[in-house]
Amino acid sequence: MPISQEGALKVKVQKFGGSSLSSLKHIRRCVSIVERAVSEGFSVVVVVSAMGSYTDSLVDYIEAFDVQDNDSSDVVLSAGEQVSCGLFTLALGEIGIKAISLMGWQLPIETDGFHSKARIRSVCVEKILDYINQKYVVVVAGFQGVYLGRLTTLGRGGSDITATALAKSLNAISCEIYTDVEGVFSTDPRAHAKEAEHLPQIGYSQLLEMSLKEKVLHSRALDIARKGVSNILIKSSFEPSTSVQTKIVDNIEELQIFGLTFSEERVMIDAEKQCLLTFLEQSLIEVESISVIGSNASAILEVSEYRKIDLPAGFKCTPNLTLITIVGSSFLTEFENLNKVLGVLESADVKYLITTEIKIVIGLPDESFVHVKKNIINTLRQISYSNTEFTQIENVS
Repeated sequence: MPISQEGALKVKVQKFGGSSLSSLKHIRRCVSIVERAVSEGFSVVVVVSAMGSYTDSLVDYIEAFDVQDNDSSDVVLSAGEQVSCGLFTLALGEIGIKAISLMGWQLPIETDGFHSKARIRSVCVEKILDYINQKYVVVVAGFQGVYLGRLTTLGRGGSDITATALAKSLNAISCEIYTDVEGVFSTDPRAHAKEAEHLPQIGYSQLLEMSLKEKVLHSRALDIARKGVSNILIKSSFEPSTSVQTKIVDNIEELQIFGLTFSEERVMIDAEKQCLLTFLEQSLIEVESISVIGSNASAILEVSEYRKIDLPAGFKCTPNLTLITIVGSSFLTEFENLNKVLGVLESADVKYLITTEIKIVIGLPDESFVHVKKNIINTLRQISYSNTEFTQIENVS
């Protein structure tokens, strides 16, 4: 049960992702962020991911063995967060800050028994509170929990889940998610710098749609945050002195923000509806989007996920697709806007299309995407919608 924030205790949860911790230099920079929060009088709980691409290396080791053992795989995969946890604690001690490292099983964070994709059942924060009262910074290994004495992991992006679960259980004043960019942008600034517009605020539903494509924040973390974290911020660990950030808010109706994501190297699978859904359930792979029309269904996967499966007879595969996702607040209920967007696609070979109240998902062959990308961006800019952040984006020539 969440603790009361009455009295002197001001708890702040700060989560640092893999790109923020990719070297000792990066770790020390993150430590300076924690140091500032401590100097401002906050009790800080740090959640860390594995350093850089460390988890990817561990996955490669696991895949070298021709055996399916998610229990043992979790023991391997959780090692990255354990290394980060220890190094971060040492770095805090180096500058004179008392700190203690804790693994998920030491708290404990109790999960169900689904190894590699476990879900949190309960979080015990008594040890954290004991150390906070002794003026320690508590550094927690993200991504991991425990089930019947066995270590479990929460799935890719699980450190986000750990951070929001702790923030909720501690009734934290804020949960700060540090990445390598200054908050959330209308599209990925690392890949589309000219088109990317910073969003100072974004609604939970909108961010959820964008996170499914750009991995901004884990969807399960968003679900936890919406139910019990009062103040969640996405910030940059690379520019810690800047005030640029994105605040996640609940009232999306007033924001009317557009977001645009491009997800390349996607594969579409088509089959009879029940056959496809049963196959996906049994395969335990991650699916980005599913469309059901009558008795048929289509699913969009990353290439890396597609490589994990053997496609049954009768299933159709369409490779080399780019998935375009446009996110807004209710703008698709206005047919004028929808017609403008779809008009851009008339000459494109659209393979996949879904529309909802707040998003449109379009699957195109890679070669078609190259030709329509600029037109889509410019069309969204020209849509007359009051107070829309996306209208600040310049025409792409």
